[in-house]
Amino acid sequence: MLYRLKTGNYQNFSVFAQNLCQPRAYFIPYGNEEKALSVNYREQRYSSDMVRCLSGQWDFRFFENPETLPDVFDTEKESFDSVPVPSCWQFTGYAKPFYLNVNYQFKANPPFIPTVKAEPYHVGVRQILPTDAYNNVGVYRKLFDVTDLNKTRKLAFLGVASCIDVFLNGYYIGYGEGSHNTKEFIIDSFVKEGQNELVCVVHRWCNGTYLEAQDMFRNNGIFRDVLLYETPKENINDFKVITEKTENGYNLKVIICVENPANGTVSLSLRTEGCKYTQSASSSKQVSFYFADLPVQEWSAENPVLYPMVLSLNGEFIRTEIGFKTIKIVNAVYYLNDQPIKMYGVNHHDSSPTGGFTMTAEELERDVRLMKEYNCNAVRTSHYPPDPVFLQYCAQYGLYVIDEADIETHGMGASHKGINGISNNLEWKEHYLDRVRRMYYRDRNNVAVCMWSLGNESGGIKCQDYCYSFLKGKESGIPVHYEGACRSKRKAYDIMSEMYTPISFMRRRLNRAVATHSKRYHPYFLCEYAHAMGVGPGSLQDYYNLFQMSKHFLGGCIWEWVDHAVLQKDGSYTYGGDHGEYIHDGNFCVDGLFYPDRTPSRSAIEMKNVYRPVYAQYSGKELHFKNNRYFTDTSDILFKIIVRADDEIYSDTTENFIIQPQKSIDYAIDFPHAENLDVTVYYIDKKTQNEIGFESLILKQEIPAFSAPKGTVTSTDNGNTVEILAGENRFVFDKISCTITTVEKDGTDYVNHAPCNRHKIVGSYTEIFRAPFDNDRNIQKIWRTQGVDTYTIKPKLIGIEKRNSCFVAHVHFRYKATRILATEIDRIAIYPDGSVTYDVFFTPWILPFFTRISKVFEWTPNLTDTEWFGFGPGESYPDLKAGTRLDTFHAKVSDAEPYIFPQHSGTRSGVRRSSVMTEDGKKGILFHAVKKPYYWTTLPYTERELDVWSHRKDVQPLPTTSTFVDGFFRGVGTNSCGPLPLWNYTLSGFVKYHYRFRFEPFGSPKA
Repeated sequence: MLYRLKTGNYQNFSVFAQNLCQPRAYFIPYGNEEKALSVNYREQRYSSDMVRCLSGQWDFRFFENPETLPDVFDTEKESFDSVPVPSCWQFTGYAKPFYLNVNYQFKANPPFIPTVKAEPYHVGVRQILPTDAYNNVGVYRKLFDVTDLNKTRKLAFLGVASCIDVFLNGYYIGYGEGSHNTKEFIIDSFVKEGQNELVCVVHRWCNGTYLEAQDMFRNNGIFRDVLLYETPKENINDFKVITEKTENGYNLKVIICVENPANGTVSLSLRTEGCKYTQSASSSKQVSFYFADLPVQEWSAENPVLYPMVLSLNGEFIRTEIGFKTIKIVNAVYYLNDQPIKMYGVNHHDSSPTGGFTMTAEELERDVRLMKEYNCNAVRTSHYPPDPVFLQYCAQYGLYVIDEADIETHGMGASHKGINGISNNLEWKEHYLDRVRRMYYRDRNNVAVCMWSLGNESGGIKCQDYCYSFLKGKESGIPVHYEGACRSKRKAYDIMSEMYTPISFMRRRLNRAVATHSKRYHPYFLCEYAHAMGVGPGSLQDYYNLFQMSKHFLGGCIWEWVDHAVLQKDGSYTYGGDHGEYIHDGNFCVDGLFYPDRTPSRSAIEMKNVYRPVYAQYSGKELHFKNNRYFTDTSDILFKIIVRADDEIYSDTTENFIIQPQKSIDYAIDFPHAENLDVTVYYIDKKTQNEIGFESLILKQEIPAFSAPKGTVTSTDNGNTVEILAGENRFVFDKISCTITTVEKDGTDYVNHAPCNRHKIVGSYTEIFRAPFDNDRNIQKIWRTQGVDTYTIKPKLIGIEKRNSCFVAHVHFRYKATRILATEIDRIAIYPDGSVTYDVFFTPWILPFFTRISKVFEWTPNLTDTEWFGFGPGESYPDLKAGTRLDTFHAKVSDAEPYIFPQHSGTRSGVRRSSVMTEDGKKGILFHAVKKPYYWTTLPYTERELDVWSHRKDVQPLPTTSTFVDGFFRGVGTNSCGPLPLWNYTLSGFVKYHYRFRFEPFGSPKA
């Protein structure tokens, strides 16, 4: 069959939707009511007798250079490959994965796009040479049979990037843009009995690409399901659900739009709380049903009650679940069902390591289930409407949804027109509105939608104003936000939203809002905060605590849900730049709470515990428990309370407290007398027995000072070294390096004499550098300029005290790069029992933003295991420890958080004692805190390797065991995209530091 495929629509600015059906609600009709009621969301669109899912294997022809697409395309003569639909070209081998955060893949000159090949262009002063950047074209073909022409047929594409021209049986059907919006066509005039040939043309870029500069892999193809609706000529085309709260329940109005009305009977049935309500009416273009004072439960994320409703006409049955809720804003406070709720959310991209944009219903359900399991109650669909089945799951499981339009023009920031260049150009307003309209009509009946978003990072706001007027004219009752408004005179739409606002700024905002009685303010929402890239985010607990300070704070959504990366055949992951991209943003896509396979990272565990529904405090006499929910009590939660005295369990009880929403109770405990007291509370789901969260409270902590043991030591001066004997222990102190180079117990020396550290120091040295976290990506430039990663160590022996009771060395270190960074004086003492104390006196020389003060020891690699009493089991830092608890933990030295981009990791905080030992635990080194806890890290390599490695597969153990005893450690923050760590989590370059610890070797007696 012959086709003229070169319509030119993709580059015609005046054409962005041609012959598309008017947008409507998403639903799947069935020819059998019982089956319509029984099928689950996962199978709903695949098992209907009125909807054919055309997904599967399609014929496909890829044209890298669009000039090679023939003027007349003959499907009988062209040779086709076979590809799965849905899928993305970049994940089926036809194009290379291409990751960008902000920029476009071509010169920003809207509305013009490359028709053949992108030419060289500049981003700032950098010239980009897109040598292989053709505006590729993919031609798809699908054959399907039709037996009954006496039906209405609509062809729905749920997601196509970047645009689609549709042809059927040789005829042009229509065109659509908006990658993540549904595009639907009526094909009745073109379908024929027997075999039909559907041909679709997809371009890599179109005019609409200017509105899709989202932070993601830039994929192409038919990436969501293709549905063929086959219904009676007289059918239900659309419906709208309107609910209104009354004193006795809820009123319900359902407006049904009938296509080709022909005196059929439209019926509605609704089941609520043991009752069934039905109404019927003769069909017309619009039929309305009204129910008054329905006795229903309100829907919320805590109690997601849905009621099945069935619409029917001429044997067509449409099942949908509806919920009842109210939203209002009063005095700058967002109320849901008359409660000033908080949204503890995440930002969710559709991202699969093997499919790109393409995700199955099972995968989408898994994400929603994980969000609930990890205590999220909200999700922002960044930065486009998701597959509608995702929203169905949000309603079913209970998530407040910020539904976002497929609009982002971030790449304009690199153009001469600036970030506002498109949004303030009203020539684009209909392009914007088309995307907002399609989002609104498709999703307006879903009870989970609690906020509309006009897009992301597009400057503006003239086109957004146009879209806002449309949404408010629809009287949906759903508030509207757009973060970009905060940088305009408007400041906000219905919700004031910002990104990555520092906590100090938020406190100031709150003070102003209180001072003006909120008259000039809106509910305040962080649509993005706490950038979860690599180790982090820091201060998640601090943000949560701030949210609790005022009803004015609605909450926020963490950036983001999952790492974006491509799974390779060897099991490794790749990110931006690994695929030959001519412009890219590196590993900035690897910024999720979960790894690409949905394994939780350390940050996911942090979020889960911060977002837990119940919090405890110690008042000095009793525990104070508060239920932070708004609609449900704690009857579903068991409280497992463990009291530990001097590191030993004193009591272990389980309670069943019933705490009403937003209420508290006090619980008295008879605490024993002890130097160290702590309480751990586990919140357990009664039904599943899964852990909801936990609390670890230190009630009393008194770490004793070191008491010198009795006995004698002997020392022998051998010129450059001193040999010290203490019982069965032997030590060698090197006067040149000013460190202990031999730590021997029962004939076993634990010091690595072939060290891997860059200084080549045998024994110990001070480290003030850590391999940067991703959240150090900006500040690390200052570190490196100062030479924190390249400094040299100059030791100097001050003096040695030789006593019978101990050996004491006083040493001085100077740390120098281009200038002196810091000096240090250590007091190293060896006692008769074989214990060694380190007193570290560290003085920075105007050294801002440094990361740590650590004593590093390199031991022999046979010390493979570590144990510690402190916070665990995962890593923790000053501002990242809410997801850890106090206890004794064990791990392999080689155990490490498997970050896709290697960085410093594995530090544990609040450590009172720790050891590194052989696998059988019989030999090793035992460390003790003196007066205050320390930070503890064990690695089978050094910071130097972590600073060089760039992929997970690079991480390989070296023949060493490094232990780091940090007296002071800089917090994580969220500065990969957000603020630096809070000042109280940083180290000052103008303060002198001192800390103390001790260690001792242990081992089996000689045979």
